[in-house]
Amino acid sequence: MRSINRFFTLSVLLFAAFNFYTCKSKESPEPELPYYNNYSVPAVTFSASVSGFVEDENHQPVSGAVVSAGKSIATTDAQGYFFISKAYFTGDFCYIKATRKGFFAGSSTIHGKAGSKFATTLVMAHKTNVQAFNASQGAAINISGGAQASFPANAIQTIDGDVYNGKVNVSIAHLDPSSDNFSSLIPGGDLRAYSKEGKEVQLYSLGMLNVELEDEAGKPLQLAKGKQAQLTFPVPASMQADAPATIPLWYFDDIKGIWIEEGEATLQNGNYIGNVAHFTPWNCDKPFPPSILNLTIVNGKGDPISYAKAKIGQTNYTSDFKGNIQAKVVSNTTLDIDAYDEFNTLIGVNFQTPFLEGNKEYQLGNITVEPKNRSNILGVIKNCDGTPLNGYGYIKYKGQFNRFIITDSKLDIQVPSSGEEAEIYIYEGAQRAFAVFPITFPNTQTTVNWGEKKICQTFEGDINISFEYDINDGKGKQFVSYKYAPPYTALCRVAAPGTYGVTNMYFSDIEPEKSDPTQALYHFYFFINESGKGAYDLIEGPTFSRKTGYATLRFNDKGLILKSQKMEIVLTNFGSVGEFVKGSFSGTAIISGSNQQVSVTNGQFVVPRLADIP
Repeated sequence: MRSINRFFTLSVLLFAAFNFYTCKSKESPEPELPYYNNYSVPAVTFSASVSGFVEDENHQPVSGAVVSAGKSIATTDAQGYFFISKAYFTGDFCYIKATRKGFFAGSSTIHGKAGSKFATTLVMAHKTNVQAFNASQGAAINISGGAQASFPANAIQTIDGDVYNGKVNVSIAHLDPSSDNFSSLIPGGDLRAYSKEGKEVQLYSLGMLNVELEDEAGKPLQLAKGKQAQLTFPVPASMQADAPATIPLWYFDDIKGIWIEEGEATLQNGNYIGNVAHFTPWNCDKPFPPSILNLTIVNGKGDPISYAKAKIGQTNYTSDFKGNIQAKVVSNTTLDIDAYDEFNTLIGVNFQTPFLEGNKEYQLGNITVEPKNRSNILGVIKNCDGTPLNGYGYIKYKGQFNRFIITDSKLDIQVPSSGEEAEIYIYEGAQRAFAVFPITFPNTQTTVNWGEKKICQTFEGDINISFEYDINDGKGKQFVSYKYAPPYTALCRVAAPGTYGVTNMYFSDIEPEKSDPTQALYHFYFFINESGKGAYDLIEGPTFSRKTGYATLRFNDKGLILKSQKMEIVLTNFGSVGEFVKGSFSGTAIISGSNQQVSVTNGQFVVPRLADIP
């Protein structure tokens, strides 16, 4: 039997544990929808807490994403973590959605019963394949793999219903159901659907397309009334033998959180081709009466595993705090229940269901998980005042990071039985406290009782960077100031090269050390070829002379990159790991790609120093 690891795993580098998530309830006006359907969301039956992470398609955290569960809203912190204290379940499910500019929306649906606490992972794909056409001319937009969206001339309108004849930016993504990440990218997560006959069904997908239209200012566009676009969905080779000649088309209602049947597609040369009258995600699916599965993930001692992750058929599920999973799935078949390892990789079949009949509920009981070559770390994590801690943590091991959620102080995690050194980072959910614990993994498979630990290191709101710059364009000095609130992140790290070390400081709206800085809205980087208090010259380009360094101040949202020319940075405080580095900077920089000189003045910063790089 394969093992299910309950970690939320992401391959990320650590950074900034000091951003605050926000959670609030508010009324939002209903948007103008390009479609209508008569599906009614069930009435609210109970509320429960939901926590989790938002990540991109490469398992990197998405900070500053707005996560909504009905009227409850939270914003992810630097690690992509969110917490909603009161998420409302309608019927037996709760639909959760995450949005942020530059990404397709990520969404999931949690199934469960009152009296528990829930968690999930939302995956948002970057809008990397953006193409453009003139609305008055139309175009066929192609992406690799054979997917296509074909637009007729004069077929686009604004969200207000006005005719639009300008440039149309098209973001298009093909979701291949045979790919490893398909399950994590499915809009809504669970493939619940509403047929044209008015029945709730469960879908089996043979291909999806996500297409979004925007004008040059980033405002959404839609197909004009009475117009249609043609979509081409490549059918994976492994599925073509079972692909019917025609198949229903379904669109995702991202307000109600369900797929709605509308139209059909025809199989032509290994592709489904169909016409659509509006744009939300579209899906080619076989419908089935739903089956309901109930199971509990437990360890070898029979104790439930909180927040275990599993894949059932085409969809992903996360157990609740009590180890329970409730899943709606397709019927008339058997399904594999697959497990994730600690780095979010499927590792084989753990369990197979009996043959599932439609509209029937199954009690599968306990599924016991005893991972090979893994040891358990058990402990109790409390706030500094001794109250129960709710938050999250992750393990730094061989340059990779393995996340988990902590509820009611319970720490129960699995680590490799390798005998190697690692670090465990624990964060209080509001991001005002954290701690780093070194650990040596056991050499053999065992259980380690870590005892009780308290989290007392706090960072109040004085972490920031500010400065002024003047590019001599008649606008005068431009003031820049960022403080620690999502999505802003920062860190200082000291690396070992050379006798005196190398100091790196980052200020960014994304994970600063490993992510591509071109994807950030702003990304300020300071390099110093030494460490400790004192004054350092920041000159042009990378430098390896003592007492020198360089800086890059990147404003991607303004198309502006400033590179140090003759600047100075003064470190007035250089704390130990877990403390602060403070200082000032000023001087001249040049605009990248030109020789235009820029004056940088009144630079001030306070940045936390995280673990050194050996």
